[in-house]
Amino acid sequence: MAKDVIKELTRLEQEGLISAEQSDNIREFYRQEHLKNSPRQRVIFGVLGALLVGLGIILILAHNWDELSRLTKTILAFTPLVISQILGFWVLLKRPDSKAFKETVGVLIYLSIGACISLISQIYHIQGSVAGLLSTWILLGFALIYLFRSGMAAILHLVLTTCYAMNTGYFSGEMPEWLYWPFLLLVMPYYLGSLSQNSRSNTVSFLNWLIPLSLTVSLGIINNRAEELTVITYLLMGGVFYHTGSAGIFHRTINNGWKIIGAIGSMGLLLGITFEWFWEALERYGTGAHNLMEQDELFYIILLLVIAVFTFVKFHRVKIDRWQDPIGYLFLIIAALIPLGIISQPSAYVLVNFVALGYGITYIHKGLKENDLQIMNFGLIIFTGLVGCRYFDWNLSFTLRGILFILVGTGFFLSNWYLVKKKRLMEGGDQ
Repeated sequence: MAKDVIKELTRLEQEGLISAEQSDNIREFYRQEHLKNSPRQRVIFGVLGALLVGLGIILILAHNWDELSRLTKTILAFTPLVISQILGFWVLLKRPDSKAFKETVGVLIYLSIGACISLISQIYHIQGSVAGLLSTWILLGFALIYLFRSGMAAILHLVLTTCYAMNTGYFSGEMPEWLYWPFLLLVMPYYLGSLSQNSRSNTVSFLNWLIPLSLTVSLGIINNRAEELTVITYLLMGGVFYHTGSAGIFHRTINNGWKIIGAIGSMGLLLGITFEWFWEALERYGTGAHNLMEQDELFYIILLLVIAVFTFVKFHRVKIDRWQDPIGYLFLIIAALIPLGIISQPSAYVLVNFVALGYGITYIHKGLKENDLQIMNFGLIIFTGLVGCRYFDWNLSFTLRGILFILVGTGFFLSNWYLVKKKRLMEGGDQ
């Protein structure tokens, strides 16, 4: 595209459509854009090259591994780590400003650390666990994030940290799962610094998604005995995500994983708690069948509620018509409904269904008003989800269920058809 434009500049200049100065400015613009994209391409191919070289070495060694002596195996186990560290020193001394070199070396050293730990454990038959391997790898490798300012090292750190949380919290339990939180905090200074310096970079865009995804996957490690309380913690965390994503530092919606995950998660969980089982389980805390003060989740509920209030006040954009962005207020509604559910299950059950219905109608109306198909369809999805939940929750005949889905499908079609037609008429009127 850029080449085609540059080729046409001479002809446009000869036709008198643009001046010589404008032609030079356009050429300079595309030249600068090319310079911006070149380092990004070198980083991508450098990292891919490092991964392929590492995999090739592993395959060659694995094929002949059993025939080697223990000393040879030990030397080979340390060789990638030593070579990658030598390269790292060279990069820091000779190419400190090269993003591509720093990313490549950071990935090589990070992977070499894990390979060395695994091989030495296998060679000398050192007993251990997956969680022990992951924690050692994380602690030895996290410094690379700051030494090389490596975004890929930060991404690897997040992946390993999440794997640690899953292994300790959901599977083995051989090491304390709470170590996930300090491991996660190790990467946060790099993320916050990168976010403030260049919020449009690819690394920041990836981290905008990976950090909330990691928290979503790992929050369940707190406890799994009281599912209804765990659902509340996830609802509050969805509010924290949404408010964080509402800060003005996120420029593009697709790069704002905080807000997207917060919105989808909050609405999904809202539909989930419209089932009667949730409020029946919650009511047991009011009847004395369960002691709420003995539940581990209570601490996290209070902590997340405080954080949600803080982020709401700090980041959420309160407009004159504040219900133009109603998801941000969902955590307050849930916080009010939970005590009611403990006291009176039927009242909370009915109210939460009306809340979900209200959200669906609000977004449908907002989409129609602003001529925005995405917002309108988001409201229709909420409404359809609520109908689907009642499909399983209420004892309706198959005829009534079929009629309901026909009506919802017809509503989808008619509303989209109406809005598309309205937008075409407006565009025709503008012309």
